[in-house]
Amino acid sequence: MSLRVLDTVCEPGGAKPNEDRVGAAADAAWVIDGATDVYPEPFLPATNDVHYLVDGLGNELRRALRPAVDVERTLTEISAEIGRDIRGHGFPADRVYPTCSVGLAIDHGGTLELARIGDATLVAVGEEVDSGEDAGVTELSTVFYNQRETAAVRAAGPQGLDAQDARDALLLRRREYITGVHPEGVFSGDPSAVLRIHRVRLKWNAARHVLLCTDGFARAITDYGLYSNWRDLIDAALRDSLATVTKAIRDCERQPDFSASRRHFKRSDDIAAALCEKKQGA
Repeated sequence: MSLRVLDTVCEPGGAKPNEDRVGAAADAAWVIDGATDVYPEPFLPATNDVHYLVDGLGNELRRALRPAVDVERTLTEISAEIGRDIRGHGFPADRVYPTCSVGLAIDHGGTLELARIGDATLVAVGEEVDSGEDAGVTELSTVFYNQRETAAVRAAGPQGLDAQDARDALLLRRREYITGVHPEGVFSGDPSAVLRIHRVRLKWNAARHVLLCTDGFARAITDYGLYSNWRDLIDAALRDSLATVTKAIRDCERQPDFSASRRHFKRSDDIAAALCEKKQGA
């Protein structure tokens, strides 16, 4: 098989434990972005319910992902299995299930498959060509959540989630994401979950290097413009490291004029990223 992980980074955006994850198995790699827990106290046996979900999902991906796997069927089966496990703890019927985003790269031998649920960003860079700066770059991403959550934070005002109306609206949005109301969704073990899976298959000449990242890392391009494009970011990570890119993101977040020029709905976010390559000679 052809996929090799070159580098990873995974770190929290603040004092709370990191809700993002990065992982790999034979011929596959992934990132998981836990959606901030909406309850002050956990129900499930973990730091919070989201930690229980992202750890369980990582374990299931490590077990299930193989070169011949059907991504949609596998993720659906994992969702059902995690849901059974959560309900086995007596999860309250009126409590919203924990959710997350997930991004996958799976080596199928002759091709590479990229798949995401939620706001993970997946970028494949092939051989550079002369027809434009984005030529030879495949990006699988969305701005849907950032736009919706930014608008919701502005509408909530200074009280934020402490306002009951804002909290109720957040729970409603989570239920919409879980049940597939929109073209974009989230991963969940909820029995009514509808998984909105976005995917693409590439020939290996279009995927010399592959970056999988959560939205906290994608800010280097989407929010802060630290690199002119994804190819430049990946080249920088190859020269230095993903940790170096992460430091540049954190430096930007600490700038005093942050609120005047930045559009993200969180000042600082958890980060997970994996940089992969096609094995030489594969």
